[in-house]
Amino acid sequence: MIHFSTAKTAALHNNKLLTFLSALSEAQLKEFRISYIHKRFSKDTVSRRLLHYLQKYHPEFPAEKLSAEKIHSFVFQKAAFNRDHITNAFSDLRKELKRFLIWKYQDDFPFERDMILLQLFEKFKLKKHFDQQLKSMEKELEGAPGDIWHWSKKMRIAHEFYFDPKKEQKVLENNALSNALQQLDDFHAIAKLKYACEFYNRQQVLQTPVPDVFLLTEVAQSIGSDHSILHQCFALSLQLLQHREEKIFLALRQKVLENIHLFSAENSQILITYLLNHIAYKSKNGQKVYTEKLLTLYQYGVAYEAFLVDGIFNEDIFNNIVELCCQLKVFPWLESFIDQWSPKLKADSQMDTMHISKSLLHFG
Repeated sequence: MIHFSTAKTAALHNNKLLTFLSALSEAQLKEFRISYIHKRFSKDTVSRRLLHYLQKYHPEFPAEKLSAEKIHSFVFQKAAFNRDHITNAFSDLRKELKRFLIWKYQDDFPFERDMILLQLFEKFKLKKHFDQQLKSMEKELEGAPGDIWHWSKKMRIAHEFYFDPKKEQKVLENNALSNALQQLDDFHAIAKLKYACEFYNRQQVLQTPVPDVFLLTEVAQSIGSDHSILHQCFALSLQLLQHREEKIFLALRQKVLENIHLFSAENSQILITYLLNHIAYKSKNGQKVYTEKLLTLYQYGVAYEAFLVDGIFNEDIFNNIVELCCQLKVFPWLESFIDQWSPKLKADSQMDTMHISKSLLHFG
Protein backbone atom coordinates (compact mmCIF):
# COMPACT_ATOMS: atom_id res chain seq x y z
CA MET A 1 0.00 0.00 0.00
CA ILE A 2 1.29 3.48 -0.96
CA HIS A 3 1.43 6.09 1.77
CA PHE A 4 1.18 9.69 0.55
CA SER A 5 3.33 12.27 2.26
CA THR A 6 1.38 15.17 3.79
CA ALA A 7 4.47 17.41 3.73
CA LYS A 8 5.05 16.70 0.05
CA THR A 9 1.41 17.31 -0.74
CA ALA A 10 1.42 20.65 1.06
CA ALA A 11 4.54 21.68 -0.83
CA LEU A 12 2.87 20.94 -4.16
CA HIS A 13 -0.32 22.68 -3.12
CA ASN A 14 1.67 25.89 -2.59
CA ASN A 15 3.66 25.46 -5.79
CA LYS A 16 4.11 28.62 -7.89
CA LEU A 17 2.62 26.92 -10.93
CA LEU A 18 -0.64 26.20 -9.12
CA THR A 19 -1.03 29.73 -7.77
CA PHE A 20 -0.34 30.93 -11.31
CA LEU A 21 -2.95 28.62 -12.83
CA SER A 22 -5.49 29.53 -10.14
CA ALA A 23 -5.41 33.13 -11.34
CA LEU A 24 -6.53 32.10 -14.84
CA SER A 25 -10.16 31.88 -15.83
CA GLU A 26 -11.54 28.69 -17.37
CA ALA A 27 -11.41 30.30 -20.80
CA GLN A 28 -7.79 31.40 -20.37
CA LEU A 29 -6.75 27.95 -19.16
CA LYS A 30 -8.51 26.35 -22.11
CA GLU A 31 -6.74 28.68 -24.53
CA PHE A 32 -3.41 27.89 -22.88
CA ARG A 33 -4.06 24.18 -23.29
CA ILE A 34 -5.50 24.16 -26.84
CA SER A 35 -3.85 27.12 -28.57
CA TYR A 36 -0.43 26.75 -27.03
CA ILE A 37 0.40 23.46 -25.29
CA HIS A 38 -1.38 21.20 -27.82
CA LYS A 39 0.34 22.94 -30.72
CA ARG A 40 3.75 23.02 -29.07
CA PHE A 41 3.88 19.51 -27.59
CA SER A 42 2.88 16.07 -28.82
CA LYS A 43 0.29 14.03 -26.97
CA ASP A 44 2.72 11.94 -24.93
CA THR A 45 4.93 14.73 -23.59
CA VAL A 46 5.29 15.45 -19.88
CA SER A 47 4.01 19.05 -20.03
CA ARG A 48 0.87 18.06 -21.87
CA ARG A 49 0.04 15.17 -19.51
CA LEU A 50 0.74 17.29 -16.42
CA LEU A 51 -1.59 20.06 -17.60
CA HIS A 52 -4.24 17.46 -18.45
CA TYR A 53 -4.07 16.20 -14.87
CA LEU A 54 -4.08 19.62 -13.20
CA GLN A 55 -6.86 21.23 -15.25
CA LYS A 56 -9.41 18.81 -13.76
CA TYR A 57 -8.90 20.43 -10.36
CA HIS A 58 -8.74 24.07 -11.46
CA PRO A 59 -9.06 26.54 -9.80
CA GLU A 60 -9.15 25.22 -6.21
CA PHE A 61 -6.57 22.41 -6.62
CA PRO A 62 -7.61 20.46 -3.50
CA ALA A 63 -4.67 19.13 -1.51
CA GLU A 64 -5.91 15.53 -1.53
CA LYS A 65 -5.55 15.43 -5.32
CA LEU A 66 -2.03 16.79 -5.36
CA SER A 67 0.20 14.17 -3.82
CA ALA A 68 3.50 13.90 -5.62
CA GLU A 69 3.06 10.13 -6.00
CA LYS A 70 -0.35 10.42 -7.67
CA ILE A 71 0.81 13.08 -10.08
CA HIS A 72 3.99 11.10 -10.86
CA SER A 73 1.97 7.97 -11.55
CA PHE A 74 -0.29 9.84 -14.03
CA VAL A 75 2.42 11.88 -15.75
CA PHE A 76 5.31 9.41 -15.82
CA GLN A 77 3.12 6.30 -15.80
CA LYS A 78 5.20 3.16 -15.05
CA ALA A 79 8.47 4.94 -14.24
CA ALA A 80 9.81 4.59 -10.69
CA PHE A 81 8.86 7.48 -8.43
CA ASN A 82 11.34 10.37 -8.44
CA ARG A 83 10.31 13.61 -6.83
CA ASP A 84 12.81 15.58 -8.91
CA HIS A 85 10.87 14.57 -12.00
CA ILE A 86 7.76 16.21 -10.56
CA THR A 87 9.64 19.36 -9.51
CA ASN A 88 11.14 19.74 -12.97
CA ALA A 89 7.82 19.09 -14.70
CA PHE A 90 6.09 21.79 -12.64
CA SER A 91 8.93 24.22 -13.37
CA ASP A 92 8.87 23.52 -17.12
CA LEU A 93 5.10 23.95 -17.36
CA ARG A 94 5.33 27.24 -15.45
CA LYS A 95 7.91 28.48 -17.98
CA GLU A 96 5.56 27.58 -20.82
CA LEU A 97 2.71 29.41 -19.09
CA LYS A 98 4.84 32.56 -18.85
CA ARG A 99 5.74 32.30 -22.54
CA PHE A 100 2.06 31.87 -23.41
CA LEU A 101 1.06 34.98 -21.41
CA ILE A 102 3.80 37.07 -23.03
CA TRP A 103 2.62 35.92 -26.47
CA LYS A 104 -1.07 36.48 -25.72
CA TYR A 105 -0.80 39.86 -23.99
CA GLN A 106 2.12 41.43 -25.86
CA ASP A 107 -0.16 44.10 -27.37
CA ASP A 108 -1.10 45.23 -23.85
CA PHE A 109 2.54 46.06 -23.13
CA PRO A 110 3.85 47.74 -26.30
CA PHE A 111 6.83 49.41 -24.64
CA GLU A 112 8.17 46.18 -23.18
CA ARG A 113 7.56 44.38 -26.49
CA ASP A 114 9.46 47.09 -28.35
CA MET A 115 12.34 46.88 -25.87
CA ILE A 116 12.65 43.16 -26.62
CA LEU A 117 12.62 43.88 -30.35
CA LEU A 118 15.28 46.55 -29.90
CA GLN A 119 17.58 44.14 -28.11
CA LEU A 120 16.96 41.42 -30.70
CA PHE A 121 17.86 43.80 -33.54
CA GLU A 122 21.09 44.60 -31.71
CA LYS A 123 21.80 40.91 -31.06
CA PHE A 124 21.44 40.07 -34.77
CA LYS A 125 23.37 43.23 -35.82
CA LEU A 126 20.41 44.62 -37.79
CA LYS A 127 21.64 48.20 -37.64
CA LYS A 128 18.97 49.78 -39.86
CA HIS A 129 16.13 47.98 -38.05
CA PHE A 130 17.67 48.97 -34.71
CA ASP A 131 17.83 52.66 -35.64
CA GLN A 132 14.26 52.71 -36.99
CA GLN A 133 12.92 50.90 -33.93
CA LEU A 134 14.71 53.30 -31.58
CA LYS A 135 13.40 56.36 -33.42
CA SER A 136 9.86 54.95 -33.26
CA MET A 137 10.16 54.34 -29.51
CA GLU A 138 11.44 57.85 -28.90
CA LYS A 139 8.42 59.33 -30.70
CA GLU A 140 6.04 57.18 -28.65
CA LEU A 141 7.69 58.24 -25.40
CA GLU A 142 7.37 61.91 -26.27
CA GLY A 143 3.60 61.52 -26.31
CA ALA A 144 3.37 59.32 -23.21
CA PRO A 145 1.82 60.57 -19.94
CA GLY A 146 4.27 62.45 -17.76
CA ASP A 147 4.35 60.01 -14.86
CA ILE A 148 7.37 58.49 -13.16
CA TRP A 149 7.26 55.37 -15.30
CA HIS A 150 7.49 57.46 -18.44
CA TRP A 151 10.68 59.11 -17.24
CA SER A 152 12.09 55.87 -15.95
CA LYS A 153 11.58 54.23 -19.32
CA LYS A 154 12.97 57.21 -21.18
CA MET A 155 16.11 57.26 -19.05
CA ARG A 156 16.55 53.52 -19.58
CA ILE A 157 16.45 53.93 -23.35
CA ALA A 158 18.82 56.88 -23.26
CA HIS A 159 21.25 55.19 -20.91
CA GLU A 160 21.38 51.82 -22.60
CA PHE A 161 21.01 52.70 -26.25
CA TYR A 162 20.67 56.27 -27.40
CA PHE A 163 24.10 57.73 -26.78
CA ASP A 164 26.01 54.57 -27.58
CA PRO A 165 24.05 51.64 -29.07
CA LYS A 166 27.06 49.34 -28.74
CA LYS A 167 27.20 50.28 -25.06
CA GLU A 168 31.02 50.32 -25.01
CA GLN A 169 31.02 46.98 -23.17
CA LYS A 170 29.08 48.48 -20.27
CA VAL A 171 27.78 45.83 -17.87
CA LEU A 172 24.40 47.21 -16.93
CA GLU A 173 23.52 44.13 -14.90
CA ASN A 174 26.35 44.83 -12.43
CA ASN A 175 24.78 46.18 -9.25
CA ALA A 176 28.01 47.58 -7.80
CA LEU A 177 27.30 51.18 -6.81
CA SER A 178 30.65 52.48 -8.06
CA ASN A 179 30.16 50.89 -11.48
CA ALA A 180 26.61 52.19 -11.76
CA LEU A 181 27.72 55.72 -10.85
CA GLN A 182 30.53 55.58 -13.38
CA GLN A 183 28.11 54.62 -16.15
CA LEU A 184 25.67 57.32 -15.12
CA ASP A 185 28.47 59.90 -15.08
CA ASP A 186 29.44 58.88 -18.62
CA PHE A 187 25.84 59.22 -19.78
CA HIS A 188 25.43 62.71 -18.31
CA ALA A 189 28.86 63.83 -19.56
CA ILE A 190 28.03 62.84 -23.15
CA ALA A 191 24.64 64.51 -22.87
CA LYS A 192 26.24 67.78 -21.73
CA LEU A 193 28.83 67.62 -24.50
CA LYS A 194 26.24 67.01 -27.21
CA TYR A 195 24.13 69.85 -25.89
CA ALA A 196 27.06 72.27 -25.82
CA CYS A 197 28.35 71.19 -29.25
CA GLU A 198 25.00 71.93 -30.82
CA PHE A 199 24.90 75.42 -29.35
CA TYR A 200 28.44 76.21 -30.53
CA ASN A 201 27.60 74.82 -33.96
CA ARG A 202 24.51 77.04 -34.21
CA GLN A 203 26.41 80.07 -32.91
CA GLN A 204 28.63 80.09 -35.98
CA VAL A 205 25.59 80.39 -38.25
CA LEU A 206 23.02 82.25 -36.18
CA GLN A 207 25.36 84.23 -33.90
CA THR A 208 23.34 83.12 -30.88
CA PRO A 209 24.91 83.15 -27.40
CA VAL A 210 25.99 79.85 -25.86
CA PRO A 211 24.31 79.24 -22.47
CA ASP A 212 26.30 78.10 -19.46
CA VAL A 213 26.38 74.33 -19.07
CA PHE A 214 27.04 73.16 -15.52
CA LEU A 215 30.36 71.28 -15.17
CA LEU A 216 31.01 71.51 -18.92
CA THR A 217 34.68 72.35 -18.43
CA GLU A 218 35.19 69.28 -16.26
CA VAL A 219 33.59 66.85 -18.74
CA ALA A 220 35.30 68.40 -21.79
CA GLN A 221 38.88 68.45 -20.54
CA SER A 222 41.37 65.83 -19.37
CA ILE A 223 39.78 63.20 -21.58
CA GLY A 224 41.78 59.98 -21.73
CA SER A 225 41.55 56.39 -22.89
CA ASP A 226 39.58 55.48 -19.76
CA HIS A 227 36.64 57.46 -21.16
CA SER A 228 34.32 55.89 -23.74
CA ILE A 229 35.08 56.52 -27.42
CA LEU A 230 31.84 58.44 -27.80
CA HIS A 231 32.78 60.65 -24.84
CA GLN A 232 36.20 61.32 -26.39
CA CYS A 233 34.69 62.17 -29.80
CA PHE A 234 32.19 64.70 -28.46
CA ALA A 235 34.82 66.26 -26.17
CA LEU A 236 37.08 66.74 -29.22
CA SER A 237 34.11 68.05 -31.22
CA LEU A 238 33.50 70.72 -28.59
CA GLN A 239 37.17 71.72 -28.59
CA LEU A 240 37.14 71.91 -32.40
CA LEU A 241 34.03 74.10 -32.44
CA GLN A 242 35.56 76.40 -29.81
CA HIS A 243 39.12 76.73 -31.15
CA ARG A 244 39.17 75.58 -34.82
CA GLU A 245 42.65 74.09 -34.51
CA GLU A 246 43.91 71.68 -37.15
CA LYS A 247 45.48 69.27 -34.66
CA ILE A 248 42.09 68.87 -32.94
CA PHE A 249 40.43 68.26 -36.32
CA LEU A 250 42.96 65.55 -37.19
CA ALA A 251 42.57 63.85 -33.79
CA LEU A 252 38.77 63.88 -34.05
CA ARG A 253 38.83 62.70 -37.66
CA GLN A 254 41.03 59.73 -36.76
CA LYS A 255 38.85 58.67 -33.83
CA VAL A 256 35.60 59.01 -35.79
CA LEU A 257 36.81 57.07 -38.84
CA GLU A 258 38.32 54.31 -36.69
CA ASN A 259 35.23 53.87 -34.53
CA ILE A 260 32.28 54.89 -36.71
CA HIS A 261 31.11 51.27 -36.81
CA LEU A 262 30.40 51.55 -33.05
CA PHE A 263 28.08 54.55 -33.35
CA SER A 264 24.41 54.92 -34.20
CA ALA A 265 23.57 56.53 -37.55
CA GLU A 266 22.54 59.70 -35.73
CA ASN A 267 25.80 60.03 -33.81
CA SER A 268 27.76 59.24 -36.97
CA GLN A 269 25.90 61.99 -38.81
CA ILE A 270 26.53 64.56 -36.05
CA LEU A 271 30.25 63.83 -35.79
CA ILE A 272 30.87 63.74 -39.56
CA THR A 273 28.87 66.96 -39.95
CA TYR A 274 31.16 68.70 -37.45
CA LEU A 275 34.18 67.52 -39.46
CA LEU A 276 32.63 68.63 -42.76
CA ASN A 277 31.65 71.99 -41.30
CA HIS A 278 35.21 72.55 -40.14
CA ILE A 279 36.50 72.02 -43.68
CA ALA A 280 33.85 74.42 -44.98
CA TYR A 281 34.92 76.91 -42.29
CA LYS A 282 38.55 76.68 -43.46
CA SER A 283 37.55 77.14 -47.09
CA LYS A 284 35.40 80.15 -46.25
CA ASN A 285 38.32 81.77 -44.45
CA GLY A 286 40.71 81.26 -47.36
CA GLN A 287 42.65 78.32 -45.90
CA LYS A 288 43.87 75.37 -47.96
CA VAL A 289 41.43 72.45 -48.12
CA TYR A 290 42.38 68.88 -49.05
CA THR A 291 39.48 67.70 -51.18
CA GLU A 292 40.59 64.05 -51.01
CA LYS A 293 40.16 64.10 -47.22
CA LEU A 294 36.78 65.73 -47.68
CA LEU A 295 35.71 62.91 -50.02
CA THR A 296 36.90 60.32 -47.50
CA LEU A 297 34.56 61.79 -44.88
CA TYR A 298 31.65 61.69 -47.29
CA GLN A 299 32.43 58.09 -48.23
CA TYR A 300 32.48 57.00 -44.60
CA GLY A 301 29.21 58.81 -44.00
CA VAL A 302 27.65 57.06 -46.99
CA ALA A 303 28.96 53.64 -45.97
CA TYR A 304 27.50 53.95 -42.46
CA GLU A 305 24.24 55.61 -43.59
CA ALA A 306 24.97 58.78 -41.66
CA PHE A 307 23.17 60.96 -44.23
CA LEU A 308 19.84 59.15 -43.99
CA VAL A 309 17.02 60.71 -41.98
CA ASP A 310 13.88 58.58 -41.70
CA GLY A 311 15.11 56.64 -44.72
CA ILE A 312 15.59 59.78 -46.88
CA PHE A 313 19.07 60.74 -48.15
CA ASN A 314 19.97 64.39 -47.57
CA GLU A 315 19.70 66.07 -50.98
CA ASP A 316 22.29 68.80 -50.27
CA ILE A 317 24.82 66.19 -49.19
CA PHE A 318 24.01 64.14 -52.29
CA ASN A 319 24.68 67.09 -54.61
CA ASN A 320 27.88 67.99 -52.74
CA ILE A 321 29.17 64.45 -53.19
CA VAL A 322 28.37 64.46 -56.92
CA GLU A 323 30.12 67.80 -57.43
CA LEU A 324 33.19 66.75 -55.42
CA CYS A 325 33.54 63.39 -57.22
CA CYS A 326 33.35 65.12 -60.59
CA GLN A 327 36.00 67.59 -59.44
CA LEU A 328 38.29 64.73 -58.35
CA LYS A 329 37.25 62.52 -61.30
CA VAL A 330 36.24 59.63 -59.03
CA PHE A 331 33.77 58.36 -61.61
CA PRO A 332 33.40 54.60 -60.89
CA TRP A 333 32.58 55.22 -57.22
CA LEU A 334 30.26 58.10 -58.16
CA GLU A 335 28.32 55.96 -60.62
CA SER A 336 27.78 53.30 -57.97
CA PHE A 337 26.81 55.98 -55.45
CA ILE A 338 24.17 57.51 -57.76
CA ASP A 339 22.65 54.10 -58.58
CA GLN A 340 22.46 53.05 -54.94
CA TRP A 341 21.38 56.26 -53.22
CA SER A 342 19.36 58.32 -55.70
CA PRO A 343 16.29 56.08 -55.03
CA LYS A 344 16.55 57.24 -51.38
CA LEU A 345 16.11 60.93 -52.26
CA LYS A 346 12.80 62.73 -51.65
CA ALA A 347 10.22 61.54 -54.15
CA ASP A 348 9.35 65.01 -55.48
CA SER A 349 12.94 65.74 -56.60
CA GLN A 350 14.35 62.25 -56.98
CA MET A 351 14.20 61.90 -60.78
CA ASP A 352 15.47 65.41 -61.53
CA THR A 353 18.40 65.06 -59.14
CA MET A 354 19.29 61.64 -60.50
CA HIS A 355 19.24 62.80 -64.16
CA ILE A 356 21.31 65.90 -63.41
CA SER A 357 23.82 63.80 -61.44
CA LYS A 358 24.19 61.29 -64.26
CA SER A 359 24.63 64.08 -66.77
CA LEU A 360 27.43 65.56 -64.66
CA LEU A 361 28.95 62.08 -64.40
CA HIS A 362 28.93 61.41 -68.14
CA PHE A 363 30.17 64.84 -69.15
CA GLY A 364 32.63 65.15 -66.29
